[in-house]
Amino acid sequence: MAERREEEQTSTYKSLFDRLSTSAQYYQQYNGKVEGALATFTQVLIDGKRGRYNRVEEYIFGPQLVIRGLIDWKVRTNDSSPSAIALIALAVEVQRLTYLSDFKGAYKKLSELERTIRKRKDSEVILSTVINQAEDSVTVEATAPHKSERTADRIKEEVGGKDILFIALAHGGVPAGMDVYLRYCASTKNTKSAFYPVRYSRRKSSDQMPQLSSAEIRHLKKISAGKTIIIFDEDTKTRHTLDGAVAYLQRTVFDGKRVIGMTNHDRSTTG
Repeated sequence: MAERREEEQTSTYKSLFDRLSTSAQYYQQYNGKVEGALATFTQVLIDGKRGRYNRVEEYIFGPQLVIRGLIDWKVRTNDSSPSAIALIALAVEVQRLTYLSDFKGAYKKLSELERTIRKRKDSEVILSTVINQAEDSVTVEATAPHKSERTADRIKEEVGGKDILFIALAHGGVPAGMDVYLRYCASTKNTKSAFYPVRYSRRKSSDQMPQLSSAEIRHLKKISAGKTIIIFDEDTKTRHTLDGAVAYLQRTVFDGKRVIGMTNHDRSTTG
């Protein structure tokens, strides 16, 4: 029953990004902690499930902030446990359901995520993780819905309707990445694909390589079985980050298996 409902949701995907304003960069900005991001987005979802809609930017960037905080906590504390993956996966499910406008389902998953965090011995460490996200007009431009639609079409042309493992490079690639992923799933009626965010922020976080724990490497190997692997960055100026991620993941995680890099906005090809 749950699988059938997911198929119905995905096949009728109506992107929130189609209503995204050009001033969205101002709503992308956030300075706070994970606990605050959880509280704020909980209220947004409560309003949504009651039919009192907030700005669309809050639904788009709200779950991304939670994902960002959890990934940064995982990297900073070097948590390589499967339970850390489970937290990130729950946050991703909140994002997926939110983007499908299933605010009731997203609220339930967000509540489950917060309960799970608060039961942990390190709950205060997680909840107090700082999130500093500056406005970024380039990322917002690369998140434009017509660009995501074009990327989804390119993936479809490349792999047909096959199952994919879609890895979005955090942090900027997570919102647009989920939109591209859901557009692909809707156009191909695919319900067996998977989505996972991986931090590789060379400029903003000085990452020298994709930030993966040993448990995440095992997890990605497992969920990639039978799937074509897509690495996504919303924007690239030199392709160093995207091509570096493709090469690293192909070598370190996927044992030489074909890995395809995709972007919404490739500025390296413009004069």
